[in-house]
Amino acid sequence: MPHLSELHGVATHLAVVAIPLFAILHFLRRAGRGGPAVVGAEPWALGAALVGIAAAGATGLLVWGQAQMTLRGQHFRVGNAHFWLGIAVAVLAVAAADDWYRARRRDGPAHRPKVVPALAVLIVAGVVVQGYLGGRMTYDDGVGDFRRVHGHGLFPARAVSDRDFAAIDAWLRALVPSGR
Repeated sequence: MPHLSELHGVATHLAVVAIPLFAILHFLRRAGRGGPAVVGAEPWALGAALVGIAAAGATGLLVWGQAQMTLRGQHFRVGNAHFWLGIAVAVLAVAAADDWYRARRRDGPAHRPKVVPALAVLIVAGVVVQGYLGGRMTYDDGVGDFRRVHGHGLFPARAVSDRDFAAIDAWLRALVPSGR
């Protein structure tokens, strides 16, 4: 049975792939490259990006409480930054989609939206930073019970015994510099 945090990761990766894909297709079409394949693929990539953002947001809300309980000390500040950056990416994506749709409706397939290029660059940058923060929350700042954090994925109990896991956990903890 998938864990909620795994569903968030799955949903997020749709957006992580579709957002830069849309940006690349958009810039290729504006440059007159790629022909009808790019013209046809661009709206699908935009739709996939919007669906991915919505799914990542919905599953992110499902794991919000879990994140508050599993982050050590004041590390939930990273969670707050991750959350609000996600909201900003979603708002910018909706604005870009609106500009893209209005221009397409007005001018047809050769449309040239006004703000999509700038928003596409901002959104891709936001996704990169948000992914970094999400990775920090998951791998750097998670609670000390590493088995519980990774019990559904990397170290499932059915594949790694408690004794073996304790050895792995001790080795991983030895890698972390003191004072962190």
